[in-house]
Amino acid sequence: MKLSHPHLKKWPLAAVAMAMACSVSAQVVTPGSSDPATAPGTAAGQPMTTPSPTTSPTDTLQQSPSTGTTGMGTGTTGSTSTMDSSRSTWTPGSSTGSTGGGWMGNRPMYGQGEGNYSLIPYSTGGYVGINAGQPKFDTPCVAGFSCTNHTTAYKLYTGGMFNPYVGGELAYVDMGRVNRAGGRTSAHGINLSVVGRVPLGGFNLFGKVGTTYGRTNTNSASGLIATGKDKGWGGSYGVGVGFDLTRASSIVLEWERHEFRFSGLGRQSVDSTTLGYVHRF
Repeated sequence: MKLSHPHLKKWPLAAVAMAMACSVSAQVVTPGSSDPATAPGTAAGQPMTTPSPTTSPTDTLQQSPSTGTTGMGTGTTGSTSTMDSSRSTWTPGSSTGSTGGGWMGNRPMYGQGEGNYSLIPYSTGGYVGINAGQPKFDTPCVAGFSCTNHTTAYKLYTGGMFNPYVGGELAYVDMGRVNRAGGRTSAHGINLSVVGRVPLGGFNLFGKVGTTYGRTNTNSASGLIATGKDKGWGGSYGVGVGFDLTRASSIVLEWERHEFRFSGLGRQSVDSTTLGYVHRF
């Protein structure tokens, strides 16, 4: 290129280069320019359109980075809201889930209740119950005298669960009075047991082991056996099965053995087979 203008000969070469650069850059159309002929994404002679509000997040992202970011954020918010809404119908621990079961299933005997109330420390799902049945004393009989177990044993108790399978139980047991050597022998006491349970749908199996602090009284008109009162600790254990009547109640069939101290005999076993009713809190 030849510079023939007389004034250009007087300009420094750097000034000439700057002027040419400005002339070229003025002809370049940047993104967002109003020139329809050179705007990217449009045909010559057609105006560039603005995306409508109904444009999908993907299309909006292609048109404008800032608009696309907003669309993605909106989609994320909607997804989170939908997830939270669906969780309310199945999340364990919700009101619907707790009523339906959770680990406590259909709240069988010795199972976790809906509330946290229990009389046993550090336990939940409390219950109360009453059993009644027939005892069997192992104290010796004397020939020629009545020796029967025709009496009624009963038990009042309350318990709670430490976890789905293990709980604790506090009970008052009364084995009634039986005929021995022309007199009567009685036994009663307080029992504390650890209870284990295995749920099996509408019924469950349970076992227990613990200790009983008992009191006994023996009297006899014949004088052939030792008489008097005694008291002390002894072991206890038992097994049983529970059947659900409703979600809050059950009937139980139970066998137990308690050791009592009898005057002149020391520790002797008293067994009981009882049928009972349990109400859960």
